[in-house]
Amino acid sequence: MRWESLFADLESQLQAQLAEDLRAEIAESVRVEQARQTLAERLLTCQGRRLSLRLAGGEELTARLGPVGNDYLCLEESATRWLIRAAAVQTVALPPKPSAHSETVKLAAARFAAVLRALLRDRNPVQVHGTDGQLLGEGTLLQAAQDFIVLGTHARDEYARPRSITSELLIPHTALGWLMLEHRH
Repeated sequence: MRWESLFADLESQLQAQLAEDLRAEIAESVRVEQARQTLAERLLTCQGRRLSLRLAGGEELTARLGPVGNDYLCLEESATRWLIRAAAVQTVALPPKPSAHSETVKLAAARFAAVLRALLRDRNPVQVHGTDGQLLGEGTLLQAAQDFIVLGTHARDEYARPRSITSELLIPHTALGWLMLEHRH
């Protein structure tokens, strides 16, 4: 064997080994990145698209994904909106992967309690479901405190006026699974 052939063979083997090492390094890097991904980060890839969710208690929803926070997500369909604690989500059926040049979206900076305070200003009727999926109450948010909400219960066709409120439910944030809001016209 001539020197040129020997060194060409060695060079070829070295290049093949380097290419294999690079492929293995990239694959490991992808695995590490996927292992560190949170549910909220994964959901961000679907923001603005329709998702199907199964929530605690077997409730199933299909709606457009809105803002996503570290521990909550928002859905919207026609005049109905949902604020859902991540802990109440059992499964999410994702749509097909978006095109590679989709825009980068960030997690909502607002904390869950801040979103509740914003909903309080809307004064729209709300249904509050617990972490087990059961309906805890229906009415209007009267207060959004640090670790609980106050729900004024009243007839569905009435507004939250002092004479129409039949009770005030104190509901700890830890008991909240999701809120469903219907916009009044």
